[in-house]
Amino acid sequence: MEGNIPAYYRDVSLRLFNLLDKVGLSEDIRWKWINMMLEAEQIVSIANVSSFHIFGSQAEATTTKGLQSDIDIVNCLTFISVLQSIPSLQTSEANYIMVSDASTPPGYVKLQIFDRSILPTQHSSDSIGRSVLCSRDFCLKSGLERHGPADKKMITRSFSIDGVEALRVRFWPCQSSQWENRNYPSQENIALIKQTGALLVPVGHPFSPESHLEWRISISYGEKILVWQFNSTQHKCYVLLKMIKKHFVQPSCGEKALTSYHCKTCVFYALQSTPSSLWQPENLLLCVMFANTVPMGSNWLLPKFLYTRREHVPW
Repeated sequence: MEGNIPAYYRDVSLRLFNLLDKVGLSEDIRWKWINMMLEAEQIVSIANVSSFHIFGSQAEATTTKGLQSDIDIVNCLTFISVLQSIPSLQTSEANYIMVSDASTPPGYVKLQIFDRSILPTQHSSDSIGRSVLCSRDFCLKSGLERHGPADKKMITRSFSIDGVEALRVRFWPCQSSQWENRNYPSQENIALIKQTGALLVPVGHPFSPESHLEWRISISYGEKILVWQFNSTQHKCYVLLKMIKKHFVQPSCGEKALTSYHCKTCVFYALQSTPSSLWQPENLLLCVMFANTVPMGSNWLLPKFLYTRREHVPW
């Protein structure tokens, strides 16, 4: 393979690597930014009964000034507990149980009432008569623009905060376990990811007849951990993909044609299919090329990396 690589790739890769350091992507700045976001989470959560978490480019330290990345904040309602199966009545403090059936799309669940003392204000019956928590308009705040499960608040013309109310589950959803048998990530990181659990965000599948009753399983915690584990070359590769998206793809194809989530997923798959020795500063251009050639699934759908049961990211 080395014989097919243009001679200038190494020199350009090293120059580009050093240039990205100078625009705020050095390891020192990266980890200062990550720690600042973690401290912000703790400060905001101190005076609240719920816990706040920051996700996306800001939390991952995968942005620059020119990318104009928004802040994604998730408010986890810790006073509502969810379990994966019916536990012992003597030990349970669960309010809801995650349930699904043949008509529930992959990556989504319903929340059946377990604690009968809960007032049925936001509850409805599903197609088989179960009393479940309605996700539609869950905790929608007035004055905000709704974007899927998120409430968007514009701060400036080019900067906004996306706020989401979600429920935290302290276990790793059994629907999202098939990826554990791959050669990436490492077993140590797999164990760490599984400890983080998942989120349930109040949005249903757009084509489901019971969309208003469904909750999407979000594994943003696990994805954030994987990005934090990127070495400097992997980190810069991800940001370069987002720069290409921002300045070349979206102006001609529209903002939804390619998203940051597509870029991140492509890097995950590239890491899975290439040797770790490839991801060095002198190979930065080559790494970007590999990430750009991740094979699509059927109908140009990109399978989510940490979820393999037929759930895809539309390309």
